[in-house]
Amino acid sequence: MAHSLRTSDRSRPSAQRGWIHHRVGMTLIEILTVIGVIVVLIAILLPGLNSARKQAVLAKSQNNLRQIATFLTAYAQANRDTVVPAAFDYSTQTNDPRVRVRTASPPGVLPPVGVERVGSWSDILWTENKLGPIVDNDDPANYNYGFDSPDRVLYEKDSAYDQNVLRSAARMTRTSGGTDALPFGTGSQSTEANDPGYFACNEFFDVRPPDATNPQRGKWWVMGQIVRPALSVYLVDSFAGEVTETTGSTVDDLQVQSIDYRYNGDNALMLFLDGHVEPQTAWETLRDLEEGRQIRFRDLDRSKPFYQP
Repeated sequence: MAHSLRTSDRSRPSAQRGWIHHRVGMTLIEILTVIGVIVVLIAILLPGLNSARKQAVLAKSQNNLRQIATFLTAYAQANRDTVVPAAFDYSTQTNDPRVRVRTASPPGVLPPVGVERVGSWSDILWTENKLGPIVDNDDPANYNYGFDSPDRVLYEKDSAYDQNVLRSAARMTRTSGGTDALPFGTGSQSTEANDPGYFACNEFFDVRPPDATNPQRGKWWVMGQIVRPALSVYLVDSFAGEVTETTGSTVDDLQVQSIDYRYNGDNALMLFLDGHVEPQTAWETLRDLEEGRQIRFRDLDRSKPFYQP
């Protein structure tokens, strides 16, 4: 009886080992089937993941614009309801009390890139809200950004500074190919592709000295002068720089240049003077925009549309 039990015990592992041996391997057909299922799942999931990523970028950009709206409100409250100007030039007004951005850096640190006392809305908000200072230790010039918003040298690929709230979360896929971002040059440089996109301010608020080409410049505005803040654009996505430019020979072909439709559905984000943010699909002319969508870029102090006398 004992012998019979031992024989039975010895035979059981042998049978089990044989069963395991036959179940370990996979046939080529089975492997190909599994791979096919994985490929199909990836094909189903990737578009959804890509769409979710784009929506997250859009949401981040919208949040940045809402934060800018908060900064604008704080500036207006501290400066007699004044709207932050799109661009300024105090290079010949060194004693002006408003000259407090893009000024000389601390001793031992070189001044910002570009002309001192010449800048944009982002320089003002950066300085007013004490978002700096940042020192670019990777650049031999060692620029200090305590007095202005960082320039292109800090937005290179994989830079630690490319999450500036004053820029879009979406990357630019194209540039103007100019000498420098507006208002410092003729437009963004080609090397800025894949940098965080610009928010461009409506040139209506440009306080740089007027000239023959731009006679409308040079006027400061307060919120009380804006007739319809909820329809009046302050910022819009751009690949050219921090200020918009309008071109066209007649009222009916005026266009805002270098708008960047960089989100799902070819949308550009707009920040309006009442603080709300909304996306807009592509449009042709300023007249089309004002007539069809009740969105205003020009003559914001008038009740009538800009194209009516």
